[in-house]
Amino acid sequence: MLENRKCPRFNDFGKFECEDISLLPGRLCDISANGMRVVFDSLEPFVMKNCYEATIRLSKFNGESISLLVFPEWRFDNNSGETKNVQIGFSIQHALEYEKFLSYIDSLDETDKIDSSSSEDDLDGMDITVQFMDSDGEKDSCDDYLLEEDCECQFL
Repeated sequence: MLENRKCPRFNDFGKFECEDISLLPGRLCDISANGMRVVFDSLEPFVMKNCYEATIRLSKFNGESISLLVFPEWRFDNNSGETKNVQIGFSIQHALEYEKFLSYIDSLDETDKIDSSSSEDDLDGMDITVQFMDSDGEKDSCDDYLLEEDCECQFL
């Protein structure tokens, strides 16, 4: 799979809070200047095509919170073995405390960068259900969708 990223991704962890999406906080898995991947153990019903105000607390930011405006771009329901969670990829809008977030990203060093060649292998053997949403926000059946091994995907 070819990844076309605009900005480097960094391996980082932290807390993602947005009560419109989940009453329990999500866990940040990786971040970039344009987006982030968050894992949730449970979700409230929410609309994928709305922007949400979220508060994040990043691992290397001394517990200080940053308010961001985020937009859900994709969703994966992970049903691998005993692991049941939902991963959501958010794009970050240039609003609220985006400059503060960007300064945090700029402070991360090369050792925190995610090597895209090794991250592909992490998905091998996982049972991942992709949820497609139509323009009305309704779930589409994923029975008719197949991902080809040589497909080209663009990530944030």
